[in-house]
Amino acid sequence: MMLMDKNLKTILVAPIILAFANDFISSGYMLFHLIRKKYSIKKVLLGRNTLIIVAAALLGGPIGMSCYLIAIQYIGVGYAAAISASYPALGALMAFVFIKDKLSKMGVCGILLSVIATMLLGYSASTNSSFCWIGFTFALVCALSWGLEVIISSYGMKKSIPPYFAYFIRQVSASLGYLTLFVMIIPLDNIKECYAMTSKIMPHIFMISLITTVSYLYYYRAINIIGPVRAMGLNITYAVWAILLGWFLLSNQINFQLIILCCFIILGSFLTIISPEKSSKLLRYNK
Repeated sequence: MMLMDKNLKTILVAPIILAFANDFISSGYMLFHLIRKKYSIKKVLLGRNTLIIVAAALLGGPIGMSCYLIAIQYIGVGYAAAISASYPALGALMAFVFIKDKLSKMGVCGILLSVIATMLLGYSASTNSSFCWIGFTFALVCALSWGLEVIISSYGMKKSIPPYFAYFIRQVSASLGYLTLFVMIIPLDNIKECYAMTSKIMPHIFMISLITTVSYLYYYRAINIIGPVRAMGLNITYAVWAILLGWFLLSNQINFQLIILCCFIILGSFLTIISPEKSSKLLRYNK
């Protein structure tokens, strides 16, 4: 069985085009911000540590996303979402090994609780998925890539690259990575069709990209301030916000299982970021 058959290439086309458009527009927003603030862009782009962020961008962007989409093709969205949601736990392990970012026992319990609840949430979205080891491997590589992106970005920002520069480099690098995939996957005679498809939804892409830029910029600042492990523990709560916004804006149904899993994710994130010293002080104060 070929990993990149015609059917799989067709599935990859639309997400890669949208990911490229999103990251490319986002890099434009960041460029405007940096110019407006009169930052020395050339100095940072030509710096020795720029390649660190480039590597993180390629892992978290084109490599991670492609593996996720291929995993969906082989094992379905349920298994793929559940396995890839383990990236904070894998990231915490890699952070401990490579950059010595330690968590308390309470923090370890918290991140495991969040990850397990998120995996159950993702798996519950599809219970009819078939399982195969090829898909599992791609989903695992996706989780490793997303975890490594945060760890490597944190290391790069500790090497005197500010978060806003790191994010700008990330978006430019990811855009070029997606563009390379775009050229490799899409035949030249289909370029016009892809352009027509994308141009119809460009206003939506510009708005989504703006929201993504603000969100990811705060994520990078969080990585720099509180460390990669705690930032990932908070970032994984996106599953909760997606459910709540879907209920509020789209009138999606929420059942008891979703409510319980969302509570576990929030509780786990709280345990991840709170320090034992602060929690003991809080308990003494309440007494």
